Amino acid sequence: MKYCKNCGAKIDEGKKFCSNCGTKITTEPTNSEGKEDYSSYKNEFYSPSIFNKTYTYLKNKKFSRTHKILIALICVLLLCSLILIKIGQAYTSKDKQISEFTEALANNNTYKLTKIMKSSDPRLVIDASNINNFIKLIKKHPSYLKSITNSLNNDTTNSNSIITVKKEGKKFLLFNNYVFEVNPYFININSNCLNEEIFMNGKKLYKINNKSFSKQIGPLMPGSYELKGICKEKYTTLSKNLDLDLFDSNMINADLNVDEKFINVSCDNDDAYLYANGKNTGLKVNDIDDFGPVSTDGSISLYAEVTFPWGTAKSDKEKIFNTNPVNLKINLTNDSLKTTLMNTINDYNKGWMAAMNSLDPSKLANCSPEENSKLTSNINNMKSSNQLYSGKLTKTNFDLNSIKIYKEDNKYYASIDDSEYMNEAYYNKSDTNNALKAANYNWEYKMYYDENSKKWLIQGNSPISSLSSDNIKNFNF
Repeated sequence: MKYCKNCGAKIDEGKKFCSNCGTKITTEPTNSEGKEDYSSYKNEFYSPSIFNKTYTYLKNKKFSRTHKILIALICVLLLCSLILIKIGQAYTSKDKQISEFTEALANNNTYKLTKIMKSSDPRLVIDASNINNFIKLIKKHPSYLKSITNSLNNDTTNSNSIITVKKEGKKFLLFNNYVFEVNPYFININSNCLNEEIFMNGKKLYKINNKSFSKQIGPLMPGSYELKGICKEKYTTLSKNLDLDLFDSNMINADLNVDEKFINVSCDNDDAYLYANGKNTGLKVNDIDDFGPVSTDGSISLYAEVTFPWGTAKSDKEKIFNTNPVNLKINLTNDSLKTTLMNTINDYNKGWMAAMNSLDPSKLANCSPEENSKLTSNINNMKSSNQLYSGKLTKTNFDLNSIKIYKEDNKYYASIDDSEYMNEAYYNKSDTNNALKAANYNWEYKMYYDENSKKWLIQGNSPISSLSSDNIKNFNF
């Protein structure tokens, strides 16, 4: 009696398959047959039908509930592992990490970039400040990002590449990790300005103490940098700004030599002092051969100022935009002086009117000794000849364009044209008709400044035909 080797059921004679489990019935080969049939047996075992047999075996085999659950869990775990591996491979692929790098650069993700970037030079620390310089460069030149992306994706990186992608360690123990290595950059600074201070991105780097300064800055990230040299000269501050983009070349030169310019300055008053940006240089303008150094960007303005016994006078301010000679003219007739001269004449006329109406010379005002003596003599002559005067000043007009200030024999003089309107009458004591009549006189008044009394005094006046301009100041009384 034969039995199935698979399930143990009885096999009827002549049957080639087990009626219970379907297993094919084989006869035991003799020793000579074994060698001949081994190959066919091997082929049969490794043929696809083995999976069918395995499936049939598992299907017919009786498993406990625990075994079934365990097998199901193992299958689930295997499936999940395969899925996670596939996901991990996709997430950590070189292309994926390059994409994340360029996306972080485009989106200004400083934190992300500090994590995945490193320097080929250990002296260069990759921090937020350096990354921001790199981002600033990309914002300034968007095409640079495309250039970097193409270089990484095409794997055309070489020793001169700005960014090189390299394997470094593992991610999740199984997958390749990539970092983006940046090459270092350097700046060579040169300057010839003594006491110049060098700043980069607003941070002070050096203070120069010689006229042949040379220094190398680095290593630096590729990026956009602002270099500034500030040179504090005696009269002004000179500066030079450079905007540097570190990208194409790993080494660039920065010339912070300040162009020291000098100008010729003159003035129409020998006693005037030169002021630069509101500060007195302590030098008389006409004693200066060449003034400087100065900047020609309009940041410095010059004016001359002279002190007179009655106050100060200034020239107009001149901003420096080139090295052309500057001629400063003192504006002697400022508003304050104009007012003083006109008030001096008005008070003189009022005093003259009072003195003439009362025949009292003591009421004269703002007269020089010579003028006072002349008017006093006139009044005394009127008294002796029984002459009287009645008058009232009604209006004065001053030609502001006629004012002149000059110096002679260490004394300052002024002149101004005036038109006077009054009602007046000259008559004798015996006259019964003393009606006032309108009168108009045009004078050129001359005055000088008296150091003792600290005021302007009338030296005299001379008749003129009329006022010669329309720049008139009017006073009514």
